[in-house]
Amino acid sequence: LGEQVVTPKIVRDISWATIGVWPIKKPDDEEIDSNGILKKSTWPLQTPLLKKKRRTISSTDTDQSEDEQFETLDANHFENFERPEVAKYCLLSPQSSYTDFHVDFGGSSVWYSVVRGEKIFYIIEPTDENLQKYAEWSGSPTESEVFLGDNVSHCYKMHLREENTILIPPGWIHAVYTVTDSLVFGGNFLQSMGIDMQLR
Repeated sequence: LGEQVVTPKIVRDISWATIGVWPIKKPDDEEIDSNGILKKSTWPLQTPLLKKKRRTISSTDTDQSEDEQFETLDANHFENFERPEVAKYCLLSPQSSYTDFHVDFGGSSVWYSVVRGEKIFYIIEPTDENLQKYAEWSGSPTESEVFLGDNVSHCYKMHLREENTILIPPGWIHAVYTVTDSLVFGGNFLQSMGIDMQLR
């Protein structure tokens, strides 16, 4: 199914996963100096190589002595990270379902395309004041009883119907109500215009 879903062009044009910010493979010209430091920067950090202890126990050794060996690992090298699969997802929502106010993980941006059904988005700009109110609301024991949109100066309402697509910028606080049974394709991505919010 994923091969049949095409991410919006604007997302492909700015997403770090598609414009080369997130490396696909290890650079061929990587060098390590005498101190075990990478000379040329690799994602995500230029850090010393770490030594990891590995223990092996011989089955013939009655004293169960341990033979300690060391492996040289670069824990921060991008090849040791699995790329998260969040660029595309399929969301099936029954009528009257509701997702309360939230900020998408890592301050990521979101694309959201309605294939069938209708959705209503309630969207709040991530100003310092609104983020503070969001933090207080999300930590309150009465969170489920209070509509956050009533506590901010502006809460925007957007009604999405079939074939409508929305792009939500980094950090924007939003809630979603499902008007009718819905089928949605969407995804999360990082991009250079949202670095400040992605780091908060």
